[in-house]
Formats: sequence, C-alpha cells, structure tokens
Amino acid sequence: MTKFNHNTTGIARLAAMARLIPKVSIGLALSALVITSAAQTSYYYDGGIQRTITPQPNLVAKLTTPATTGTRSTESSANAPFVTINTSGSSRSIDANSSPVYREGGSAAGRLLALPGGVIVNFKPDWSDAQIQAWAATKGYMLGQRLNILGNWYVLPTAAGQIALDIANAIQESGEVVSASPNWWKETVTR
Repeated sequence: MTKFNHNTTGIARLAAMARLIPKVSIGLALSALVITSAAQTSYYYDGGIQRTITPQPNLVAKLTTPATTGTRSTESSANAPFVTINTSGSSRSIDANSSPVYREGGSAAGRLLALPGGVIVNFKPDWSDAQIQAWAATKGYMLGQRLNILGNWYVLPTAAGQIALDIANAIQESGEVVSASPNWWKETVTR
C-alpha cells in the first residue's frame, strides 16, 4: 500500500495514485461481478420507464379461476385469476396455470409480483381502430379488450407466466407503441 506524508509533492502523489487505479478498477469490477451474479435482476416497462424486478426462485404463483374456487361474486372480476404464492415451489414447477414470482426492485422490501397473463398496450393516439387491428394482425397478436380510459389502451391476451413479460418487453422495445406493460398481479396488504 502506498503511504503519503506531508512532504510528498503533488506530482509524486498523483504518480503514486495512478499506479493504484488499475488495482482499484479490477477490484471494483470483481465486486460488481459478485453482486450481479448473487442477485440477478430482470426488468419490465411501466409507462415506457424501465423498472427492475428480481426473480424469487423459491416462490411460484399458482393461478386458479373463480369457477374452481367459487368465492368471487362481482361480475366485473368474474374472469380474474386468484393467485396463491407457493413457498415450497421452484422455477422448475411452473406450468400453464402458474407464474414465476418477482419482487419489485432489488430489495427484499419490494412487493411480490406475478404474471397471470396479458399485456396492456397504449397505442399511438393518432391510430384508428383499423390501424390498431392491422398492427395486431401483422404481429400475430389477438386484440383483446379495449380499456375504458382515455387513449388507445388495449389488453392483448397471452398465456400466464414469463411469456407475458417477454411479449410486453418486445412490444415496448419495438418503438411502435406508446407503452406496453405486463398485466401484473401485485401483492397487497389488507387493513
């Protein structure tokens, strides 16, 4: 380690510090590799802004329909899936009725997220319904429900799980739409 005393000139100090830079850079690079491999992250877009999510390999979201559970009563939510987080699961036990589980951000304090299926797309405001339908047909997507909010918002149906995240990211990154996000299930806490 290089030590400096009060009599060392400024030039001598700079020269000694320059010799340390490669060692520090290599150390920082190795630290970054360890951190990256320890907590792999993924991402999605929220209104065109990239958000970080962290996979939770020890959790799997099991999706069930209201018809099998019989506990939903409102018509508006009749087709919405129920989500149960299975703590004994793993990414190897994911099937058509389940989703990987993510955590918002890179912190253990982030909300849990799952992918019940679907991509929410905001098409350009000057596009007509015919243009939107033509775009969906050209890309091989089914055009689902038009959302009852200002703008050209639609839900594109997809399978549950990772495919919904992949499709949403691909649509957003194409630059052809205003925004595309997965239709997330997000953890909530009742009061």
